Amino acid sequence: MNGQAELPQASRDTHETEPFLDGDLNDLERNGVHGVHRRPPLLIKITGYRILNTALILAFGVPKAVLSYKGELGSATAMDWVMGTVIAIVFVHA
Repeated sequence: MNGQAELPQASRDTHETEPFLDGDLNDLERNGVHGVHRRPPLLIKITGYRILNTALILAFGVPKAVLSYKGELGSATAMDWVMGTVIAIVFVHA
């Protein structure tokens, strides 16, 4: 030893022994490929509402944050009132 502690060697790289494939599990096991992991399902559904909600939060939140960081608190508050009024009118007439 040269004064450095040796770390234990991992038995094998998990990527070599357990590939991450999207194929049919039964076909892969029949061909001798074992330990195959399937990709986990997406935990949420991506809907039009969620995309719209995210876009609106970004569209209104980022400019407000920028105004707030610049110290223009009055402008940020005014922007809240204007955006809220516009959105309320759109939802009432929709």
